[in-house]
Amino acid sequence: MGEAIGNHVRGRSEGGAYDALEGQALADALQADARSIVDDRHMRVRFDAAHTNEPEGPAPGVVPGGAMPLEELRAQAAKVVTSKVLDSGLGYLKVDEFIVPEASGEVFAAALTVVREARALAIDLRSCRGGSDDAVAYLLSFLLDNPPQLVSTVVWRSGDVKKTMTRDVGTAAYGGTRPVFVLTSSRTFSGGEEFAYDVQAFKRGMIVGEVTGGGAHPTGAKFLGLGFIATVPMGRTVNPITGSNWETVGVQPDKVVAADDALATVETLVAKQVGGSNP
Repeated sequence: MGEAIGNHVRGRSEGGAYDALEGQALADALQADARSIVDDRHMRVRFDAAHTNEPEGPAPGVVPGGAMPLEELRAQAAKVVTSKVLDSGLGYLKVDEFIVPEASGEVFAAALTVVREARALAIDLRSCRGGSDDAVAYLLSFLLDNPPQLVSTVVWRSGDVKKTMTRDVGTAAYGGTRPVFVLTSSRTFSGGEEFAYDVQAFKRGMIVGEVTGGGAHPTGAKFLGLGFIATVPMGRTVNPITGSNWETVGVQPDKVVAADDALATVETLVAKQVGGSNP
């Protein structure tokens, strides 16, 4: 696949397709041409003038320049994870990004404590664009009994294997029996999709909303020189139950509705299944 992309891009270059382009416009053209050969939605090219002097080679993390300090990640986690109990009695947890458990663990525990007594729980991933697979497994720990359980395996191109497991989260656990609903949209991507896919595979909840974006491959960043950075898929995610993943096809909802209608749909379902408000 890499050779096919390279041949196509070289041919386009020799034909003058990029001669009038620079900066992000050139990055966009390279990305579009690469994806015309291999439709991997994690494959990206971007331009960042701050890195014009970086030598070519691996970048220290998907974010050029390396990972954020832990204190900043904790502050970010507090912004992207929120929870409350709705007037209907439904517990509501919104996750816009899965940040590494070292930064998000306490945030998830506090958020789940807020909804711990709710008879049913809706987890809103409609705006979630991805994040850490370890954080995905950590959140699943609140919903699955009998930790540790294998959640996923990443098989890297190098042949190395990474396994993610659930953990014992103690009294903060929501438990493995009460109804859980995961809200999705076409914007739900990567780690957000993994959480929905795993909930579905473990038969731990119902997915309500739209088919997700279809990106299952973990990545690494490469400096290309002159400020251009490529995000390159470097492995594949394997669910232990399905033996597969959601690459290109997305997560298929159990109940397909427009994303904007997903929460109201869940409230209606909960009213029918468990009735009323919390005591």
